[in-house]
Amino acid sequence: MRFPAIALGIIALACAGDPALAEEVSSTAGAAPPIAAFPATSPRPIPYLPALTGGAAFRLAGASVEPSRARHHSTVLREVVMAGAAIGAGFLLDDTIEPGSGEGSAMDNIGQFVGSPYTLGAGAVIMGLGGMATDHPHTVGTAKKILFAIATTTVTTGLLKIATDRERPDGSNAYSFPSGHSGASFATATVLDRRYHSKVVRWTAYGIATFVAASRVVGNHHFFSDVVAGAAIGRFYGRLFTMEP
Repeated sequence: MRFPAIALGIIALACAGDPALAEEVSSTAGAAPPIAAFPATSPRPIPYLPALTGGAAFRLAGASVEPSRARHHSTVLREVVMAGAAIGAGFLLDDTIEPGSGEGSAMDNIGQFVGSPYTLGAGAVIMGLGGMATDHPHTVGTAKKILFAIATTTVTTGLLKIATDRERPDGSNAYSFPSGHSGASFATATVLDRRYHSKVVRWTAYGIATFVAASRVVGNHHFFSDVVAGAAIGRFYGRLFTMEP
């Protein structure tokens, strides 16, 4: 088992619904470009939950258009299907990408620390305080969104861990599915990506998140499907809390 294979699998499955990121991954890997792409002036598609938006207008290419209820439902359904497909593919690859024996290694220890919801949450708090001290409302807002995304992702993954009762590959407990570290890392990365719209931020944030997810497999703490599910959940909440008004 090789780290690049795990990393590429996590990126491909967890971020399959992001046209901009998928196009960059395809270009980097030498694959053919997608048949259709969103215009450069329009925001990337985001999951839409009408109950949480208060009927806010959906902005496309600078114009405000009140979306129909059917549009809301179809968008939610699309995101759910994409996440389900990614998680299903993760399960199919469990026998191919097996957990490693790197428990206690440098990669395992770094990933466990960096991807901890506590570490990421503390980083968001420091980021927010820095934004307040320098009078940068955008930075403060980003920090708040990161905290919300991490909190909801952590609660969701925690409940699923209890409900699924899947034993970890190392046999330590039955809280394997999904990976909380992967979820928190991808939630943070998604918020940073969508708030700053920078290729440097995008590749750095998703690169670190992918490293964390891969370290959980290499360290024998999770199965491949666990980290893909965590990444998909984190990405969903990251996109949810960065919806445009």
